[in-house]
Amino acid sequence: MSLLSLPNELLVNHVFAHSDIKISDLYHLMHSCNLLRNIISNTNQLWKQKYEERWGYLPSLKRLSKNKVNWMEVVGMRLRVAKDVQEIVETLSSLCYPDPESFELLTPSCLMENLLAPAIPFSEFVEEELEQLAFMNFWQSDGYGNLTLAYHAERALRKVRTSLLEGKWWDFLEQDASQKTLLEATVFVSQWLEVPNDHFPSLQSIKDYLGKITLRVKELIVEKQRSFYSLKAKLSPREILTIINHVLFHESEQYFMDTIWLDKEFDFHELQKNISIAKVLERKKGCTTILCVIYHEVASSMGIQCDLVYCDSFVIDRDRLLLRWQEYPKYEDGKRFTYIDVCDDGTLHRPDHLRRIGPLRNQHEDSQYYFTDPAQPAEKVEYILQRMTEPYIRDGQTELWLDRRSQTVSEVARLARLACIISSLVGEAPDLVVEYAEHCFNYGVQLSDAIHLLEAEGLQNHPLLGECIAQLEERRTEIAEYQQVVSRRVPSIKYAVGLVMMYNYTNAMGEDRSEICVITSWEVKGLEENYLGSVGNLDQPFYHVLTGSNADPSVAYVPEEKLELLPDAGSVIFQHDQLGFHFERFDGCRFVPNAGKRCRFPDDEAFALNLTSK
Repeated sequence: MSLLSLPNELLVNHVFAHSDIKISDLYHLMHSCNLLRNIISNTNQLWKQKYEERWGYLPSLKRLSKNKVNWMEVVGMRLRVAKDVQEIVETLSSLCYPDPESFELLTPSCLMENLLAPAIPFSEFVEEELEQLAFMNFWQSDGYGNLTLAYHAERALRKVRTSLLEGKWWDFLEQDASQKTLLEATVFVSQWLEVPNDHFPSLQSIKDYLGKITLRVKELIVEKQRSFYSLKAKLSPREILTIINHVLFHESEQYFMDTIWLDKEFDFHELQKNISIAKVLERKKGCTTILCVIYHEVASSMGIQCDLVYCDSFVIDRDRLLLRWQEYPKYEDGKRFTYIDVCDDGTLHRPDHLRRIGPLRNQHEDSQYYFTDPAQPAEKVEYILQRMTEPYIRDGQTELWLDRRSQTVSEVARLARLACIISSLVGEAPDLVVEYAEHCFNYGVQLSDAIHLLEAEGLQNHPLLGECIAQLEERRTEIAEYQQVVSRRVPSIKYAVGLVMMYNYTNAMGEDRSEICVITSWEVKGLEENYLGSVGNLDQPFYHVLTGSNADPSVAYVPEEKLELLPDAGSVIFQHDQLGFHFERFDGCRFVPNAGKRCRFPDDEAFALNLTSK
């Protein structure tokens, strides 16, 4: 029986709509004859179904769906975007070798402009395609996927997400104050911090989580009403707040612990999670501001409106963010308000005749009073965000002074960059931009962004601008020169790039240790300034390696005498965030160098194959 003998309705709704029929199959059928072409191209719902099966449903497409959407055209757009994104990322892979930081320094602006197409839904198409390359395509059923493609897609994704999010920030900050919500702002902060990660929170996902908390509050309200033998019994707002306190601070699944005072036992990477509402909801603890936002949203959903206000302390730099609720609107100013302290399980406080609240616990668990002003307006969103981020930036800078870890350098810079955006409308941006640019210059990161911000703030005559430009050009020159270097093998080199090795060493306690590593490059003789360990013979080959921990900087540059080939490399899974910068994949015995690495070490691949085949 021929397909053409079947009714059109049966073809469209049952044959072509089957999940085994892919988009490519529809295109092939359309090219087979004009009749099928007309049937398939004119069935809008079929193309909508195929789009959703492959890519899901973007929020922007929901907005477009209010009008007539040609889903066949949307599918075609998405396929073209997918093809273009992969081609651009493959181009980046060859351009950005040999420096892991060279993505920022060497990426031509025209390529990034193609990725940062402003039209919706194209920008979201680009973002999703990069996500698939960076995260979903990393591990394959046959072992490691295309590591280099994933590595550069991840960095391009950071750039795209940051640019799109910065645009959202400007749109948000330029709104009228009455339109801004602190929840939306804290979600933007969370997204800004989560830019490098595969899980990227959305405003809707946060609202859904808060909705679950609210639903639990409503369940307990119904239970309380039943205890009165009447579902019509109305609970007072104060009773509802008591139930909210129970759900947020005492039920095992919704226990929030305030971390208003930075805990020095955690590193900066951990501390940042306290100001990400997505992480706070996941970890059940966070800074006072985020806990106030959560409390405010739940109370608001129950019809209880609160404002966020700072109350003054008699101790310098120890004022307190509280929720202010107008419990008695008919009273005079000083007696209208009740204050909610999320640092103390949502305890309700009434000001005394001196307009004091307290005593409230503080950092050292001693009691302290706070002064209130009943005429004080609710705090502005920008001011609250400033106050929230400032201590974390300071703490990150302190940690950098003690330990210059590359991850912390980048994270402090990102948070400082966010502070520049938040402060742009309250007159503090120029000073913060200078601080941000100093950080970028001192650590050699995000130089392009620093230059752009200095120019945007009219600081063309500031000496930092020239220093950042000079450093950027110097780095580009160094990388360009390095790209011309070719390392030819000599007989003294025993191992090759890509081999999985065992590094044997003695730690600071005098204990013998072994660690798996992967060779990324080599030098015919060791350079004393590169090697931090103790070795008697620098007149031997030295190897740059990646290790699973990289906790000890000396492990990254090791002498040949302390290395031995791992006999069964396929039996271990080696992971490192820089693997994709050097290698394309793992072939079961060794890591296969990517194009940039092969150009630098042209003889190593044949040598490694010969060594691992024995």
